[in-house]
Amino acid sequence: MAAPAERILVLGLGNEVLTDDAIGPRLVRWLESQCPDARVDYEVAATGGLTILEMAEGYQRALFVDAIKTRGGVPGDVYWLTDESFDNALHLTSVHDISFLQAFELGRALNLQVPDKVHVVAVEIVEDLVFSNEFSPPVAARWEEIREKVTDWFREFLLA
Repeated sequence: MAAPAERILVLGLGNEVLTDDAIGPRLVRWLESQCPDARVDYEVAATGGLTILEMAEGYQRALFVDAIKTRGGVPGDVYWLTDESFDNALHLTSVHDISFLQAFELGRALNLQVPDKVHVVAVEIVEDLVFSNEFSPPVAARWEEIREKVTDWFREFLLA
């Protein structure tokens, strides 16, 4: 009997009407249009913690795409995060929910099928509290560069 096909979740996190916070969903929609793959489910959500755990259940690998604000960060810089650095991502840790790491630890403790391989692409942003359908000027100026870098990384992720 053949092994079941690998399932991959690509989840763009962020609120699509809060300026730069929309970077995750917009990048995931871009990846879906550029990198069709039968193994991949492309989703977007404005959530964190336990909801992410529920969405990721049943997948072998997951890639989360989110906005991030770091001290001294340059708007438009893109980071490839590992599990050691997940707590820095804005939506992966929420004051209204348990953290991303706690959610996955809970899932494993409950013997849920959660991804063994999880990565995060985080884009340094400026503004996530102002309602707008447009990126801030510094992020907008680097949109093409951001898309190119994330697409290249994503193609490597699919091959891994």
